[in-house]
Amino acid sequence: MEYFLLTQSKSVVNPIELLVMTPEMFTPQMEHKDFAKLKKVTISYFYYTPENEMPDVLKYPTYMISDPLRKVLALYDKNLTFRAVQAFPIDSKDMDRVKRLAKLYWIYDCIHVDCLSKDTVFYPNGEAEEIILDRKKIRPYPIFRPKGLLENRMIVSLPVAESIMRRNGYGVGVQPVQVR
Repeated sequence: MEYFLLTQSKSVVNPIELLVMTPEMFTPQMEHKDFAKLKKVTISYFYYTPENEMPDVLKYPTYMISDPLRKVLALYDKNLTFRAVQAFPIDSKDMDRVKRLAKLYWIYDCIHVDCLSKDTVFYPNGEAEEIILDRKKIRPYPIFRPKGLLENRMIVSLPVAESIMRRNGYGVGVQPVQVR
């Protein structure tokens, strides 16, 4: 089976930056225990300028996906759990603009699989440069997170990746992952 890394597209150069999100709670690693501490819904704000982009995948302060993307993932894995982050622009003068630019993001929690190959390449700081999956350790999960990575990375199967790409989300990237 083919697998892909679901990420923010490299074409996104100026994503919105969410405020009022404590780094202790919204970590790049987001383990099961961290996820369990989150509220079901968190309100956050961002400064918006016309240069800002609102992609369907945000990497910071933690990995988040838009509502349309969450709906696709939920079709393929009923065991995924999510916590909402409702993001509003800081602009109390124009309520129509606030409503138009408000975006619902989701933080996900999925199964962690010990599936990294010994050939996975890491930077000196411990982050993965190139993820390589071990064919013998992979289970047929449609969506999972590899154990042993410092950062939160979502791996999806080919059918999930195709379904996501058919919906033309903004700022969504899928990168093939080697399986050895």
